Amino acid sequence: MSDEPSSDAQEAAPRRTPAARAWLSRPLHALMSAVPILAPVVLGAGGFYLNARQNATDERIKAYHTTSEQMDATSKYFAYLTDPQPAKAKMGAYAIYMLNRENPELAVSLILAPERKELISVLRDLAFRDSLVRQRLVARQVQAGEGGNPAAGPVQETAGPTTDAARSADEVLRAVPRAGWSYIGNFNGVRWTYGPMMELPQGRLQQGDTYRSRVRLTIRASAPDSATYAHGVPTGVIAPGEMVRVDTLRRNIAGQHVWAHVTVLPGDVPVKVEASAPPR
Repeated sequence: MSDEPSSDAQEAAPRRTPAARAWLSRPLHALMSAVPILAPVVLGAGGFYLNARQNATDERIKAYHTTSEQMDATSKYFAYLTDPQPAKAKMGAYAIYMLNRENPELAVSLILAPERKELISVLRDLAFRDSLVRQRLVARQVQAGEGGNPAAGPVQETAGPTTDAARSADEVLRAVPRAGWSYIGNFNGVRWTYGPMMELPQGRLQQGDTYRSRVRLTIRASAPDSATYAHGVPTGVIAPGEMVRVDTLRRNIAGQHVWAHVTVLPGDVPVKVEASAPPR
C-alpha cells in the first residue's frame, strides 16, 4: 500500500500560498528578533524583584534583632520598678522610657503596671515633655467612653472611667493642661433636648464663664466638620466635677448641636457630682 495521500486527501488539505506562509512565519521571526532585546529587561526585572525581597527580609531580620536587643535591655530595669526605694523606681521608669521612645505604648504600660504613685509622677512629667506619651494616655482615657445623657437623671458610676487603664491615665493627665472642643448637648432654642453636659445655673452657656462638668467628656482637637460632622482627634478627657472655662461656642446640625471650646481649670481632684434636673 502506498504511503502517499490520496488525491481526495490532497484536495481536502488547505493550500497555503507563499504570501500566507510569509504572514504565518512573521510572528515567529518577530519574537526571535526580540529575544536579544527582551532578555536583559526580563533578567533585570527578575533581579530587581529578588533584590527587593532580599532587602525586605534583611529589614525584618534587623527589626527582629533590634526589638530583641531592646527587650533584653528593658528587662534589666523591671526589678527597679518595684524597688522599695522611690528614687530607684523612678530611675527604672525613666530608663524604660528612654529605651522605648519609639514604642511609647510599651513604655506607658510597663511604668503603669506596678501602680505606684512615684511612677505616676514620672509619667506625668513625661506627658508634659513627650506628645507621644500623652497620646497613648489619652487613648486609654477615650477607650472608657463618655458619660450618658445627664437629662436622664443623676450622674451614674459609668460616667467615670470604667477601666483600670483609664483611671491610671486620668490620674496622670489631671495636672496636664487641657483645652479643646467638647460636645455640650442639643438646644432647640427653647430648652435642652439632650444634656446639658455642664451645670448651667441659668440654663444657658455664656462665652467666658466657668462651669462644672456633669459627666465624662472627650476633648477634641477641632469642632465637627460642618459638612460631614466628622469629629476631631481626641486630645484629652474632662472628668465629672472638673471646672472648665468656655472660650468659644459653636452650633452644628441646624444649630441644635452645641459644641464649646473649653479650657480645663486646675483644681483639686474632682468628686462625683449629682446632676440637677435639666432646665426646661
